Amino acid sequence: TSSEATTNFVVGDITVGNGTLSSFAATSTTVYTATLTPTASGGVVINVAAGAFTDAASNTNTNTSISWLYDGTAPTLSSVSIASNNSTTTQAVADDVVTLTFTASEAIATPVVTFQSGGAAITDTSVTYSNTSGNTWTAAYTANANDTSGVVTYSIAFSDTAGNAGTAVTSGSGSVTYDSTAP
Repeated sequence: TSSEATTNFVVGDITVGNGTLSSFAATSTTVYTATLTPTASGGVVINVAAGAFTDAASNTNTNTSISWLYDGTAPTLSSVSIASNNSTTTQAVADDVVTLTFTASEAIATPVVTFQSGGAAITDTSVTYSNTSGNTWTAAYTANANDTSGVVTYSIAFSDTAGNAGTAVTSGSGSVTYDSTAP
């Protein structure tokens, strides 16, 4: 938006670093719109050099520059592992805590983990999440007597703080089997 009406402002007056401009149009003599598409993650700069256009009195514009960081890279997870607090960490019974631990490649928003036991939804829907340090997270729930016996599986949905969604993760190291049958 220009503070005064202009008649000679054109797309060539704009330079862009790490992006391309398209759809440049004047919607009035003071408002111009364009679409900027970043070409890669990193710094993006839009610059209108001083003296590029004039107002009705032939005054030239001043230099205007806008910059920001663009993040177009989806996060990934590593070191995904599952264990229970049972004395045998691959087994769980009612009231044992099953914990999934993983590390993100960058800062992420609080993930959402869907656990299943024996192929059915777990009874305890109050999964607790903790960002333990840096980009390392845990998701934990308490096994319930009403859970279905069998292997505990999971699916981790996550996005970085810029909103780029990672690919859901459903496997890693370790395993936990829930057993609701008393000997």
